[in-house]
Amino acid sequence: MGSFTIHSLPLSPLLQLLLLVFLSSSVLSCKYSRFSPQHTMCKQPSPTCAIKVRGLTQQEKNFVLHAHNDFRRKVANGSETRLRQPPASNMMMLKWDEELAQLAQKHAENCKFEHDCPKCREVDRFPVGQNIYMRSSSREDDKVTWDTILDGWYDEVALFPPRTVDSFAVVPGTLHYAQMVWAETTQVGCGFTHFKDKLWRKLFVCNYGPTGNWLEEPVYYRGKPCSQCDPGFKCSSKYPGLCA
Repeated sequence: MGSFTIHSLPLSPLLQLLLLVFLSSSVLSCKYSRFSPQHTMCKQPSPTCAIKVRGLTQQEKNFVLHAHNDFRRKVANGSETRLRQPPASNMMMLKWDEELAQLAQKHAENCKFEHDCPKCREVDRFPVGQNIYMRSSSREDDKVTWDTILDGWYDEVALFPPRTVDSFAVVPGTLHYAQMVWAETTQVGCGFTHFKDKLWRKLFVCNYGPTGNWLEEPVYYRGKPCSQCDPGFKCSSKYPGLCA
């Protein structure tokens, strides 16, 4: 039931019981509950989360998608010189996915800096990966935006050993980057909240499908860009080096 606390409500015992029955039936009727009764899409909103701004504008969605694909293009073409990252032969172009965005937004509206469980964000089509970031400030007008966050995730490449491309292993401080450039991930959707508790906080969440970061699996295949695109895909004209 998320962080909903019935004891904080001035209700009679009968009304409390009815509310519990209603919340339980809401979870049972949630189509995502087959993955987990604690699925993010089945949770009730946090009653303690004082949100000022929520969600992404269309301009922000476009920017987030473009930034991801531009980073992937850079890696696929062998243009990332930090630690001499190898080029990728099978890097897919990402598309914006509204279901993943709704999941990310729902999670962001819990106002907690923590991942939901893998089953708690799974969808019919695939398991879902996730990157999150929280910025805290004493100032309401803190200027951190999506470009800062995405640059920070991508800059983890400076710690990413090229050998890990062939067989993924957990290297501290590189997991956001690995998910951003996981070749077989094809979809991304993100959410955002700006809220106040003791401090002003901005919570950024991106979900990815199918998930990356599988241990001992290749992050991508080394080789000439687009030389190992799946059948039906060819090199993108918008993002040369990515399969689309």
